[in-house]
Amino acid sequence: MLRECEWWPELVAFLVGSAVFTWLVAPGVLWMDVGELAAAAVTLGGAHPPGHPGHSLLGKLACLIPIGEVATRLSFLSAIAMGAALSGTVRLIRVFFPTQRIMPLLAVVPTAMAPGIFLNATRPEVYAPTFAILLWAVALAITFIRSDAPKSRDGLTSVFLVSLAASFHPAIALAVALPIALSLILASKKRTLRLLPSALGLVVLSAMLYLYLPSRALASDVPPLVWGDPSSLGNLWDVMTASVYQDNFGHSSIGERFADRLALLAEGPGLLVLLLGTAGLGFGALTQLRGAGTLLLLCLSVLGAASLQSSFNPDMRAYLALVLLAGSVGLAILAMAIFRALPLPEKRTWHCAVPIAPMVMIAIWMSANDVSRRDNSEDAMQLWDESVSLMPPGPGLYFASGDHSLFVAWYESLVGGARPDIVVANSQLVRDRWFLEYLRGRSSELYLPYIDDGKKGNIAERLYWENAKRGYDVWGDALSPTPVSASAVGRAFIFHADDAKASQSTPLPPLQFSGLVGSKVATLTALRRAQYESSEGRPRAAANALGLAERLGPELLAGTQVRPSLMPYLPNVEHHFLVADSAVKLFAEDIAWQLGGDQLAPVGRGQEERIHLAWRQLLSGNHESAERLLDTLQPAALASTTPMLLALGRGELAESRLRKRIADNANDALSLSTLGSLLGNKGDASSLAEAAKLFQAALRIDQNNPETWARTGLVLIKQGKRELAREAWTTALKLDPKRKDAAAYLRRLYTER
Repeated sequence: MLRECEWWPELVAFLVGSAVFTWLVAPGVLWMDVGELAAAAVTLGGAHPPGHPGHSLLGKLACLIPIGEVATRLSFLSAIAMGAALSGTVRLIRVFFPTQRIMPLLAVVPTAMAPGIFLNATRPEVYAPTFAILLWAVALAITFIRSDAPKSRDGLTSVFLVSLAASFHPAIALAVALPIALSLILASKKRTLRLLPSALGLVVLSAMLYLYLPSRALASDVPPLVWGDPSSLGNLWDVMTASVYQDNFGHSSIGERFADRLALLAEGPGLLVLLLGTAGLGFGALTQLRGAGTLLLLCLSVLGAASLQSSFNPDMRAYLALVLLAGSVGLAILAMAIFRALPLPEKRTWHCAVPIAPMVMIAIWMSANDVSRRDNSEDAMQLWDESVSLMPPGPGLYFASGDHSLFVAWYESLVGGARPDIVVANSQLVRDRWFLEYLRGRSSELYLPYIDDGKKGNIAERLYWENAKRGYDVWGDALSPTPVSASAVGRAFIFHADDAKASQSTPLPPLQFSGLVGSKVATLTALRRAQYESSEGRPRAAANALGLAERLGPELLAGTQVRPSLMPYLPNVEHHFLVADSAVKLFAEDIAWQLGGDQLAPVGRGQEERIHLAWRQLLSGNHESAERLLDTLQPAALASTTPMLLALGRGELAESRLRKRIADNANDALSLSTLGSLLGNKGDASSLAEAAKLFQAALRIDQNNPETWARTGLVLIKQGKRELAREAWTTALKLDPKRKDAAAYLRRLYTER
């Protein structure tokens, strides 16, 4: 009966894929956006920009299933949606090869085992529903393109589905829409103008899903979380276009990021799909297989859109997973080409599955050796249990530093109803009024700057201070950006309004997470505790926080601290969330340095590790080697060396090394400017005169450096040359309108007149 059904391959892909992914779903909430998306779905609220209204509405239906906790129910939604995406991929392959049944099913197996597919099929996220809608849209579009008598219904339905996918993830939908729209227009030919009004009408119809956001923001019973307060047209547009994230995109270094995106795709079985799938699509395009070029262009469009993101995004694998699904079609094209080239005496329909069988076997082997899929074994709530839940009875305030802790906390508080006496905030989000209003809805007792006093500026710092001074408990998972007194307990820090500190708890060993994000969360949490212990002069406690006892050895840890830590002076040139393992190695070197060890071998190729090594060499008297190493690093390394030496009381060494660098290279603008600042800080007439000459020399080399102009103004004002100082600061502000110091100097100059 099943084999008599025309659609049985698609049905098998859906049922088997959904069943396997459902069996493997995460047992609870996971990291990053998962907790926030779950909270938005269960409360019918609004998620982070661009709002994802489609997922919130569909997720609410999934939440009604009385099986497991809320996060698990939403994971079931992802599992079923990814099954539908695999089914759509099978349908897409069969558009190219209508008589095939077994081969399309085999072609999607390698893709289904790739990390980007597996992870997003087993956790609550927007990606699986997005892929399901888009794959069926692409299948209909290719059907339209390949048909000798294309049906308008196929093209228009494809347009509607792509537009509908935008309510789940507009960035991915837009990347797909561009090549699909171009291909549909070329295939429609003379019918384009006739179909255009209907197509635009369907786009508008699907876009109306976004009216869900203002309707919830204006509801009589407003949900606890509606991101961005989209109650006005302007705010709704900001949410839909994700204007808050627009600084995360850029064209510089796009080629390097494109290569990084390819490396992410090549994880596990993805390497097979990337190489052979791309080869298949390329072969199809070269042999003028209608639709193959469209899919190849679609892959490039998705990769290009992902490469425009210049900031770190731990969900980048999910952005790219659509490329792997399209790559399944390339595997099928390649298999059919091999099959047709084989000198078989008799060729039957099922024989074309033979060339793809080795690909499936290789993918299974690669999957067995792939350890990047173990996220589902993690209990993200352990971080909550060892931080927020330890707070005494409220009202209290907890600052979560990033998505990994903020969204987990939101899930536990908004979905689970835990600790209603504790308000979970974020230092970045408190700058937005909608978020302050959200905090007010969570607690009417806490003091909220701007909401309570109408004053702007330093909202996060004032939120810390004012509530601590009023006697409320203020905790956080990272040290405060202001120099408040702090103590540590569990995985959290307690902030105090005075210098009195509570008793210090013994550092816990690092969290044991093995997944893609969880392992980095564990390391980041341990690093923050280690940084705190090190700043308090307790290197052995820092070693315990990072689990470094075995690596450093008992003899070294038994010693006394003989040197200061260099970690506080390192420039933040690398994202610790990205290079968590190397950051731990670096901290081990710093602790060994503090305790008198002479480990001067580099521990890696990272910028911060090499800066640290150069500094150790410099402070140990090996100046030539240190300077050679510093010259190979980024300008941030050179700029941070002098402040480090000054902070450690090595001002003479700082000045002598700068003079030597200038003597060796008179065109070293950075050293000229840095020495000028050092001498300018001395304040005597001769030092100020020499500093002015040094700045003039630096500006002759690089007259477009706003930092040098700003520093020049400080020296000139000390010399009493107010008009020249004003010109220097004005120039600095023209070169960099975001320089707050130059703007403040100019305001002070005008005020003093």
